Amino acid sequence: MYADRSKIPAGSLEGYVAPLAIPGLFEHALSIVQTWTPDIGELEALLPQLASIPTLLMWGDRDPAVSVRR
Repeated sequence: MYADRSKIPAGSLEGYVAPLAIPGLFEHALSIVQTWTPDIGELEALLPQLASIPTLLMWGDRDPAVSVRR
């Protein structure tokens, strides 16, 4: 997620790796991934009800993970 490797804070990799030592992590992650399709369907069904709720979206034009341009 860092376009410029020199800006990666020290210790970041360790923070991503540490959860891998938790027993059952992969099984838990797999259970989450397996429900994505039904979860997305449920969210899509709820969108019309949410359309009238004011929302503040903050997004920077330097987001390296998700471009502002589509």
